[in-house]
Amino acid sequence: MKRDMDLIRDLLETIEVWSGEHHSGVGEGELEQTIAQRGYTRGPVRYHVRLLETGGLIDIVRAQPPDLRYWVLGLTWQGCELLALMRNDAVWNRAKAVLAEKGLEFALAFGSELLAGLVLQYIG
Repeated sequence: MKRDMDLIRDLLETIEVWSGEHHSGVGEGELEQTIAQRGYTRGPVRYHVRLLETGGLIDIVRAQPPDLRYWVLGLTWQGCELLALMRNDAVWNRAKAVLAEKGLEFALAFGSELLAGLVLQYIG
């Protein structure tokens, strides 16, 4: 399955809201149900939650065995930083357009730098 950076962005935003409102994070069911309202199915959501976890962008607790259930505690510092860069729709859409023009996919290493540069341009 390919990474879907729009889904990544949606997950980060949703986790931020849930962890802020509930202070204890968000469970698997609530997260998947919320994201399903945006047209995503369980399989891609679980895959991308795993990517966020292994990428160090979210803190997560998994039940045993590890494939069954999870509880997302919240965003890590790095997750907060990435979301801050992705949050503005104009900046996010411009970053996607720039990468598409060059035939590139978003990669954290240079994608974050691109977003940061676009944010600086945006704020003038």
